Amino acid sequence: MKTAFSLLAMACSLSGAVVYVISVLKRRARPQRITWLLWAILGVVYLLAAIRSHGNVLYTFASFMGPCLIFLLALKFGTGGTSKLDIISLVVAVFALVLLAFTRGPMISLLLCLFVDAIGAALTIIKILHDRSSEPKFTWLLSASGGGFALLGLHDYHLVNLLFPAYILILGMITFILVKPQHTR
Repeated sequence: MKTAFSLLAMACSLSGAVVYVISVLKRRARPQRITWLLWAILGVVYLLAAIRSHGNVLYTFASFMGPCLIFLLALKFGTGGTSKLDIISLVVAVFALVLLAFTRGPMISLLLCLFVDAIGAALTIIKILHDRSSEPKFTWLLSASGGGFALLGLHDYHLVNLLFPAYILILGMITFILVKPQHTR
């Protein structure tokens, strides 16, 4: 059953990325560049951590692929990246990532990663508050669902394994609530 939940988590994550990519290409979504840069970098870190701690590797791999592609699309179709807030956020995130290289414990490493992730999330939430239709609502529901299924698919219920999918579940729900539904044309 745990494998089924893990596969559902992966399917939600991949589906969310596909919906987001299509929305970007249809000019219905405008990804925040710094957000997706940070999430692409963290995708690698989360994947390595999941492998080392026997976390949900399938879900984490799927969570890595989407941000990389979306960041590449954000370079052309995205917003942000040059404001004072974006630059300060990027500097703080890079500082936290440098600290990550010197940490040895998995919990401290994960907390630093979640801090960097939250910086990216905050930039997208700020963007949404200025333009509630700049994100595809369904993507964030899929993201939240993926986090929930990833929690159900865990084999080891240690805090270090619970934090990332729980964070994704909560972030997905908050973002889903904030985004205004888009009308299809």
